[in-house]
Amino acid sequence: MIESRFSSLNPHGFHQIAYGDWGNAANPHVVLCFHGLTRNGRDFDYLARTLQSHCRVVCPDVVGRGRSDWLKHKEDYTFRQYQIDAAALIARSTDSHGRSVLPRWARSAPTDADGKVDWVGTSMGGLIGMLVAGQPRAPIRRLVLNDIGPFIPWAALIRLKGYLGGQTRYASLDEVEKALRDACSQWGRSPANSGATSRSTARRDSKTAAGRWLATLQSASPPPGAGIRMRRWAIAG
Repeated sequence: MIESRFSSLNPHGFHQIAYGDWGNAANPHVVLCFHGLTRNGRDFDYLARTLQSHCRVVCPDVVGRGRSDWLKHKEDYTFRQYQIDAAALIARSTDSHGRSVLPRWARSAPTDADGKVDWVGTSMGGLIGMLVAGQPRAPIRRLVLNDIGPFIPWAALIRLKGYLGGQTRYASLDEVEKALRDACSQWGRSPANSGATSRSTARRDSKTAAGRWLATLQSASPPPGAGIRMRRWAIAG
């Protein structure tokens, strides 16, 4: 996996988007993996490691999360901004420059993949995917949704809101790991909250500053009134 960055534009200037790039960059079969509201692109490490022998897998940290920049103006955290960043990433990852000679395994890539991507979205990442896929001439070939759908019950939205007001500063990495285990326990046993893996997950989900451990997440929800309005629809295929 190669860690990369690129510049994207927001209403008040440019910001950097970080992403993990798995597999061969010359492979025209590109899979984009977008994470949930309070998470980051490293959540897809296991999936990307499995898929990288067949396709190129790109896993970004949505702005305000992970290793991507935080925006100076919180009102700039909108789904419109997330779509702009996603469009820039799609253009970057589907650039055909340098693909004149492909390895033998790449010849089996889908014939309709060039210039398009397959999108895997969890929770918020799925919402972003639906919005991008709904645009005219959208370059999304297949859309895979996890933990999200065209309709979101109010109870689920209220629960998500509760995550944003939680603690983001910790005295030690042990506290970060415990908070991560507690937050993920509702989904059962997973790599994030079991065994030695939870330690490495806690380390990649935080950073140190002034002797404290900080969660790599800014309070980055869309402002009140910026809810999504769309027809209820589903994608299959």
